[in-house]
Amino acid sequence: MRRRPTITREGKAMRVVDLAKAAGVPPHVVRYYARIGLLRPMRDPANGYRVFRREDVARLQLIRGLRALGCSLAEVRAFLRATDAGAADPRSLLARRLDETRREIERLRRRERRLAEVLAHPHALPELAHEIAGQADAA
Repeated sequence: MRRRPTITREGKAMRVVDLAKAAGVPPHVVRYYARIGLLRPMRDPANGYRVFRREDVARLQLIRGLRALGCSLAEVRAFLRATDAGAADPRSLLARRLDETRREIERLRRRERRLAEVLAHPHALPELAHEIAGQADAA
């Protein structure tokens, strides 16, 4: 017979699979985020199982949202620490992510222009290859 997690003051404790289902993610994602410290489960003293609170659903959704915005796990960790401590404005992380995204978009636009140029003038490919090799050497 399976034992259910104990009841917490905040309400019914959630197992890994319960949290995963509530947040719409696979259970291995919950386990991974708990292992690397992004989620901080309690332990059920009766059986040692990880148990989560209702607030962990929102935290997991925040983590997934930040990842969807392109934040690395290190950036997510920094964001969560800032919001948990109330010490820093977490928007600064998002502003940096926006700046990095804009730079990446500009790099992609340059690449797009070069590709379009090569397709429009295939005879220019050897010259472009030489130019690209020179840029790589300079970097």
